[in-house]
Amino acid sequence: MDSDTWASLSEWHNLWLDASPDERERLHRDFVARHPLLAGDAQELIASGSIAPGFLETPALALMLDDVAAEDAPLAAGTLVGPYRIVDLLARGGMGQVYRATDVRLNRDVAVKLVSGGVQHEPNVVERFIQEARVTASLDRPNIVRLFDVGVHDGRPFLVMELLDGETLRQRLARGPLPESDARRIAIDVARGLVAAHAAGLTHRDLKPENLFVTRTGVTKILDFGIARLAPQAPTSGPMLATMAGQLVGTAGYLAPEHILHGSSDARGDLFALGAILYEMLSGRRAFARDHTIDTLYAVLHDAVPPFGADAHVSADVSAIVSRLLEKAPDARFQSAADLAWALERLDAPAVAVPATPVRRRPVWPWLAAG
Repeated sequence: MDSDTWASLSEWHNLWLDASPDERERLHRDFVARHPLLAGDAQELIASGSIAPGFLETPALALMLDDVAAEDAPLAAGTLVGPYRIVDLLARGGMGQVYRATDVRLNRDVAVKLVSGGVQHEPNVVERFIQEARVTASLDRPNIVRLFDVGVHDGRPFLVMELLDGETLRQRLARGPLPESDARRIAIDVARGLVAAHAAGLTHRDLKPENLFVTRTGVTKILDFGIARLAPQAPTSGPMLATMAGQLVGTAGYLAPEHILHGSSDARGDLFALGAILYEMLSGRRAFARDHTIDTLYAVLHDAVPPFGADAHVSADVSAIVSRLLEKAPDARFQSAADLAWALERLDAPAVAVPATPVRRRPVWPWLAAG
């Protein structure tokens, strides 16, 4: 799909989203009459549930589950989920609820993630839940949330993870951009976590500020491996918009161009996402955010990232790293998380003064030197 065709579809889609039900029918009919070759793409958007503004700005696992999860009454304090005594509800959404709990055997605080009762029989949900458990358990690294246990409570699967004290990066960004040193430290931690994941053959595919947790001790941990995968998938054969509407997971502004176009990406897709996150940490704004999802995806594919303003106080070295991470072509980016971590870490290395080569001088009184 060329840029002019995309622009026509995008303009119509924006109008359609803002229209009343009656107006939507007329807009659709008129658009198909003027652009018969785009009738299939337009219908796919409508049939997919009408991607609304912010469709891909919600966590991927929450797309079909938030409403159901919201209906689940939270577990009462004191309820035993296996050997874990519920203390209080920390969050809801995604595949269910997350609780603060106490391991009564080891007398330690943990986080219990319990799948929503309304969706526990959905094959894809349980499959993703199990996938998250397997992936997280295989990655015992300081920069990846630790998994302690799995189990079933009243027919509902649950995960038991370390209880983190701090806030998500999204919560931190709500207070404004970060100093460059803090942003680099977070990016280094994420890169280190990705080194471990990629070495295990895993790509996260959903990196974004919501899935990064900054602890009070200053350590950043990667969360939510529920849509990670082991190997590159075959490119999708259907229309790109059908993939975007019905199958694409992740968040629009952090997806690599090749993921948008083909529905898959390798480890370098995670690095693109980290580049978008690093840009956002430094500038206080999202690299590709637009009013509608389709426009955000177009921006990822075609638009250059706005330069940092003078008030951002971003060094030339870090700006160059961000630019390289956000290259449209995967081959033009950093090729591994290890390379990225090294590039960021070397900026903290103290400059080493190289002594000048001593100049051999002739003795002023050669006979004294000889004598």
